[in-house]
Amino acid sequence: MKIQSKAEILRASRRRDRQKRHWRLLAGLLLAAVLTGLSVAAFSLPFLRVTGVTVSGETGLGQEAVENFVRERLSGRYLGLIPKNSIFFITDNILSEAEFKERFPGLAEVTVTWPNLNTLAVAVTDRQSKILWCVVAETAKQCYYLSPSGLVYQTAPNFSDSVLTEFHTDQPVEKLRQQVIEARDLTRVLSVVAFVRDHLAGWSFGPWRLSHLEVKPERDFVLVMTQEDRPGSVTRVIFNADRAVNDIATDLNSVLSNEEFLAEWRAAGGRLEYLDLRFAGKVFYRFRP
Repeated sequence: MKIQSKAEILRASRRRDRQKRHWRLLAGLLLAAVLTGLSVAAFSLPFLRVTGVTVSGETGLGQEAVENFVRERLSGRYLGLIPKNSIFFITDNILSEAEFKERFPGLAEVTVTWPNLNTLAVAVTDRQSKILWCVVAETAKQCYYLSPSGLVYQTAPNFSDSVLTEFHTDQPVEKLRQQVIEARDLTRVLSVVAFVRDHLAGWSFGPWRLSHLEVKPERDFVLVMTQEDRPGSVTRVIFNADRAVNDIATDLNSVLSNEEFLAEWRAAGGRLEYLDLRFAGKVFYRFRP
């Protein structure tokens, strides 16, 4: 009878241990594959997926466009396995208010709720835009709603509402969601507009009405104003968006309270052609003959 050496016994024991580990690993992998397959199958079950989308609220964007956006966000699969419309994987990041507003800048509010397990309900509210970006040609004017970030996001009808602020430009808009003005410049320009509107009642030779703004190169802007009792009479206030609003307001108040300027204005019969506020501490002006 052959007696195994100690070394042979140890080698055989280690071999059996390796075989056991291999079998356990194989069994674990097989179990993981089965569980993964069952999980994927469960996630794909119709009653565990969002299949319905409803959109409510008044929006000029069209409810169908909002619904299509939601379905687009929920289409496809993660890693080619798990459906994105599985109720277990729909998170705030996928359908956040920021996502909606990035796609539809004209929306003011978005609320997403679950009326039942398989349906998402989206309630939307349009922004009450008071800003228009108008491309003016010789024979036509096409206006767009302008978002606070400076994007044109929807075509707009022609208004006669003096509450609206219209920017007039001769540069064409190539597509919706185009950035036509920097957000910082827009904020600054609108602050100047608000200041002028608030003080128009105190201007001489009124009443005055702010008609629109003209967009010029190098961040220059022109406020176009009319005298209501003098149809066709136009006065322009020129400023640059690089100047601080307080500086523009200070210079404007300074010239409008200057007795020498007011005397010239009266002598010209109120026919002020323009005020140029683009230069620090200096105001240039001209009267029409």
